[in-house]
Amino acid sequence: MEEYFCGPAITTAAIFVAILILDLARAQYELLPGHSIAGAICVLLMVVLCQKGAGFAGWVLLSVPFLLLLSGWIIIAVQRGVEIQKDIIAKITPEPAPVPSTPRYCPLPDQLERA
Repeated sequence: MEEYFCGPAITTAAIFVAILILDLARAQYELLPGHSIAGAICVLLMVVLCQKGAGFAGWVLLSVPFLLLLSGWIIIAVQRGVEIQKDIIAKITPEPAPVPSTPRYCPLPDQLERA
């Protein structure tokens, strides 16, 4: 019996049970049939992989959604980090000095002697 329910099959079943419990807790009853069917199909796929001796392939398939989610979080974090850095740089960078609207009179050296 142990060879039929290897780690990937048990983990997949646990994940989908958790998803169904969350659907019930959030009162999202319209999602229950879809999650139940998808869960049954995924668990059966993992059981078949375990029967064929491809438990490693089951772990690889099980890890794909987590890797995609993790890479999405990293992309968002990097993007927000760049935006935060731009805000910090904008706050640190001094504004240029204002240009006077009228030119200032600066006498030349020969004009100073006359005055």
